[in-house]
Amino acid sequence: MKFLSPLIFLLLVCTASIAQNSDLEVQVSYFSSSSALSIEDVQAFPKDSFHIPEHGKTEQGFSNKHYWLKLNIANPQSDEFEGFMELGRPVTDYIEVYQSNDPKAIWRGGDRIPFEERSKAHRLNVFPLELSAESNQSYLIHYKSDGETLDLQPKIYSEEAFYKRQYSEQLFLGLFYGMLFLSAVIYLFFYTGLREKAFLHYGLYVISIAMLQGSLDGFSYQYLFSSGSKFGSQIILLSGVLTNFFLLRYSASFLKVKELLPPIYNLFRFFYWAIPLVGVLIYLSDTTLYWSYYLSNINGLLSLILILITVVYLHFRVQRVDPFFLTGIFFLVMGLLAFVLNNLSMLPNNFWIQNSAKFGIALEVVFLSLSMTNLIGKLREEKERSQEEALQKSEDISAMKTYFMSNISHELRTPINAILGIATEQLERELGAEEMENYRIVRSASFNLLSNVNDILDFEQIEKGQLELDQSSVFDPLQVFTDVTDSWGFEARKKGLSFDCVMVDELPEKLQGDEKRFRQILNNLISNAVKFTAQGSVRLTVHCTDQGEHCRIRMNLSDTGIGMSQAELSQIFESFNQMKLNNKRRYGGLGLGLTIVQHLVKLFGAKIEVDSEPGMGTNVKLDLRLAHVKEAEKPMSQEAMEMDFDISSFDLRAYQGEIPDSTKIRVLVAEDNVMNQMILKRLLATIPNLELEIANDGLLALQQMSDKAFDIILMDLQMPNMDGYEATAAIRSGALGEAYQKIPIIAVTADATMSTQKRALQTGMDSFMTKPVRKEQLVQKIHELTGKMRVAS
Repeated sequence: MKFLSPLIFLLLVCTASIAQNSDLEVQVSYFSSSSALSIEDVQAFPKDSFHIPEHGKTEQGFSNKHYWLKLNIANPQSDEFEGFMELGRPVTDYIEVYQSNDPKAIWRGGDRIPFEERSKAHRLNVFPLELSAESNQSYLIHYKSDGETLDLQPKIYSEEAFYKRQYSEQLFLGLFYGMLFLSAVIYLFFYTGLREKAFLHYGLYVISIAMLQGSLDGFSYQYLFSSGSKFGSQIILLSGVLTNFFLLRYSASFLKVKELLPPIYNLFRFFYWAIPLVGVLIYLSDTTLYWSYYLSNINGLLSLILILITVVYLHFRVQRVDPFFLTGIFFLVMGLLAFVLNNLSMLPNNFWIQNSAKFGIALEVVFLSLSMTNLIGKLREEKERSQEEALQKSEDISAMKTYFMSNISHELRTPINAILGIATEQLERELGAEEMENYRIVRSASFNLLSNVNDILDFEQIEKGQLELDQSSVFDPLQVFTDVTDSWGFEARKKGLSFDCVMVDELPEKLQGDEKRFRQILNNLISNAVKFTAQGSVRLTVHCTDQGEHCRIRMNLSDTGIGMSQAELSQIFESFNQMKLNNKRRYGGLGLGLTIVQHLVKLFGAKIEVDSEPGMGTNVKLDLRLAHVKEAEKPMSQEAMEMDFDISSFDLRAYQGEIPDSTKIRVLVAEDNVMNQMILKRLLATIPNLELEIANDGLLALQQMSDKAFDIILMDLQMPNMDGYEATAAIRSGALGEAYQKIPIIAVTADATMSTQKRALQTGMDSFMTKPVRKEQLVQKIHELTGKMRVAS
């Protein structure tokens, strides 16, 4: 605050010292032309062609016209007058002074001529003026700009008054630009230490406004662009655009508009695009250059109004704004507002108005410097809070990641389900050799894609420590070996390899354990063997030993592939190993297969050994145990779960009566995806004694159940109107009556994450199957849950 009094005192001194000399009598009249005229044409014009300014107003606003000013100066005094006449503004492009009857210019000014050609080396357009005692002098003055605001009124000073003004003004400008320099350096210094964008944006804003004011004061022309280039003349617009842009960015950063007022922040974002577009208009053509003067000032005016509205709204509706910042931004906005309105000829020309931006900026710097301590204190407090919130944020991010993985699983598995379903169906028909080959390729490629999708999802679960086994499922181990070896045997033979699968011992018809993970281990191991073998053979040997409640399965997988060194062998279970081996992606894959295999082997309580030599191939031994299937009663549906939605809002009716017994199995499929509906229809179409109906979402499924009898429901999870969770909860709650309260429900979904499976079972579903669905598994599951006659596949 102690800097404020000297500053105001200096401004008053400057204001008092710029009064024009009142001893001369000055008369002005002017006319304008859209095209260039010669001095001879203008001198020949009749007197009534020149208009006397109404109410003495000589400001023309933004204009690219040619203006001719007729100036008559009379010195009624008995003393000779010596002084200076300031013409136009420092940013005016061309100024030419002629004596009334002389076709040759006696003085030229403007920032489009080289600085050294001026008769007086000064940043202002200063014309030396000498008048003898009791004499008159007439001049014709030509003004031309590319669109800047023009003021035609000459300012006449005695020699003493002019130099006194220059002395006071240099002190003021020195203090002003010195404050800007120090402010920019300090703010940028704080940014390098604190990395707070508000400091960066304010530092850049101060630099931009220094460029703008330097252009308006003629310093840019005098010291940087003295050649009179077009670019130098347009630097005022460019710096104005940058000033406007960084002022908005600074205000948004300091006030945290994005976080506190998202709707208003959208307006800020609009200007972030609109302002640079104005900058582009500067350099397209003379016409767009002219309009860019209007647009840049209108943009500036609207930006200031937006900042004021934001500050007021924040202060009174959201949270109190720092009072020093509030005061500083008020002075800035008022100063720049007066400056813009003056450019638009809405305020008269005088020292206070022309330098209003300087006053506002100077006062703003003082008050914002006082708010700096508060801001730094807030940053320290925010850093402490951010550390406390780090754990919560990490948990939120983890939840978002889980949602994303669940969603991506659903979106990828849905089309894979359709492709595999159609390919499998076609392979069951009698087709020609070429067609059979094509469908085998489609099915094999689909299985490979599905394997990659599974690997990505599983790797994410491994990282979070959430990968678990589903030990309750029952499966046919021989069918698993057949599916995997058929697929990779086809790929091996395409490469010209010999592929053999030898079952030394007979496998049990059913085993209990996680079929999906067992299949995944087998698939990843065989895929690596085929992938890294260019010639020779791949051989899988399977031994099975009955050990009471468990069955011990020992597998030996050997190949004649590239093999591995001991160093490579020690890294095979690391993720993204192919990238580390730098094999230029010769073998494809994600580099996650063996990482996942190792983790699954640990979950199974199994053992895996890998032996290899470079050029001699690789041998993998896997030893695991799976439980024999125990006799169990028909699985019962889960108890009704507490619903997190109001079931009464849906138009549902309870099914009247009991479900009639029938030899047929009546299946209701709740599925919104047309492709998945088609696949399920085709999978079950050939099954005798099975009737199938489709509902496009959970709500429609419940409505169909109100009118018809069904034995089992195949329930998708992600559906519009009412999803599978909500539909299941409604059924288990008894909303459709007791007859349906314990109906078997199988979740059939493309979401393969463990969290989804747990949620489905907790909601009340009896079983969980992931797409793509295998026909044999689905048919077996329907039989188990309905307890009806075995369905032939």
